[in-house]
This record gives sequence, structure tokens and C-alpha cells, in this order.
Amino acid sequence: MGKRREKIILVDLDGTLISCNSFPKWVAFLLLSSFRQLRWWVTVKVAFWLLWRKLGFSSHQCFKRDLMGLTYPDFYDLAFAKTLLPYLNDAVVAAVQAEDAAVRVLSTAAPVNYAAHLVDLLGVDFQRMHSTQVHEGQLCENVGAHKVHYLRRDFPGDLDITLYTDHRDDIPLMKVSANVILVNPSKKCAAAIESCGIKYSKILSGIEST
Repeated sequence: MGKRREKIILVDLDGTLISCNSFPKWVAFLLLSSFRQLRWWVTVKVAFWLLWRKLGFSSHQCFKRDLMGLTYPDFYDLAFAKTLLPYLNDAVVAAVQAEDAAVRVLSTAAPVNYAAHLVDLLGVDFQRMHSTQVHEGQLCENVGAHKVHYLRRDFPGDLDITLYTDHRDDIPLMKVSANVILVNPSKKCAAAIESCGIKYSKILSGIEST
């Protein structure tokens, strides 16, 4: 009798577990909170980097890296994480919690700054989290094929993966998953996935992803 595969429930955050893109909201939160609390050094830096990004002089990756390395009060990230709770997709939360899984993993491109707080507030029993981090000044984004790399790094064995996601960026993960569940997929997303020959089921609730 063969060795039983380890069952993994892998869940995306933005557009899947929550019905919004959290990163722009984090940027706005840092700006407004620092301004209201007279922490001008934070306001000025975030505003400058945002303007630099909007003008095309900085990449999204550099902008994210700089924000993640910014010094500001620790309670900002917990306070921001709580503002995301109204965006929880109850249908996805219920489905993930109902899964008979050995390990539930939140896999997100969101910065670890607030993702580390949010993972404990979501109402899902996650045993592991993969998120975007900065190591020695370099941005380590948890996106695309990198999600597969981090998954294999932490779970090197034979895996039985069920993936919940909303976006075609996760096609590399879909290709190694036994079950793919799309949450409010857009027509472009569904078409891209179907063109890869990937089979999936859907959860429809709220607004379609982009």
C-alpha cells in the first residue's frame, strides 16, 4: 500500500478570502493614519514614494519593498488588518473550514507586515502562511511560480492540494493542484485557465474578480 499523500488546503487572500485588493488600502491607511496622528515623516515618505510610483519612476516591487521597510508604530498593521474584516467572503471561509485537511495554508502576495496579523483574524484555522517579505533589502514576493517554490520548500513530500483562488496569476499553483476552486472568476481568468486545460469548480458570491 502506497504512502498517503499529505492533504493541503491552499487559500489566496485578495479577491478570494477577502473581496478586495488589500495593498492599495494599506497605502491609504498608512497615509491617513500618520497624517491624523501627526507622524509627518511617515506621511511624507509614503506620499513621495506613491507619487514616484504614479509617475512611473519606481516599480510596484520597489514601492512595496520601501513601504515594508518603513518604520512606523507597530499597532498600525493590526489596526489595518481589522479594517479588512468586513470584506471577508463568508462562502469561502465556510468552504475552507469545512475541508477535511491536515494543513491549511494562506498563500498571499500581501506584505507580511499586516498579513501576519490578519491570518489570526480571518476565522479560518490556518497552520501556515506564505506572504511577501523583505530579506536583506530584497523583496521576496509570494506570487506566481514563487508560490509553488515556497509550498515545495515547506512541504517537500507528495501533496494532495486543493487550491482556492480568484486569479490567473495562480496558474502555476493550479497546475500542481488536484482540485482548483475559483472564487468569482472573471471571464478573462476563466478563459486563461481553460486554455491551459485546467479543470475547476467555482464559488460565486459578490463581485467578479479582474
